Amino acid sequence: MSDRAASASLGAPAQATMAHWMAPVLVALIGAFMSILDTSIVNVAIPTMMNVFNVDTSEIQWVSTIYLLALGVVVPFSAWLGDRLGFKRLYIVLHQPRLRTGVLSALQLQRLP
Repeated sequence: MSDRAASASLGAPAQATMAHWMAPVLVALIGAFMSILDTSIVNVAIPTMMNVFNVDTSEIQWVSTIYLLALGVVVPFSAWLGDRLGFKRLYIVLHQPRLRTGVLSALQLQRLP
């Protein structure tokens, strides 16, 4: 067998191994990006909430603080749930409400004049 044929046959399992771990890494990266995006959305919404609720900065700063505290409580709890239920099942189950509310929001926006 030539060197070229030997290296080609060794490349297939390496590609399969890479494809095997690439999907979980991408899911983790997308999940981390969504968490950062959610925090940014809260920070961007603060001036609007100040106008809507007619409050000043000292009162509205609690929104960001409480959001981050809630996130700090949910992360360890979700790890515990992942151990109990399985991380794949937990990921799918927890994204269902988010998907449904996104679809409902899109449908509601289409009904606006």
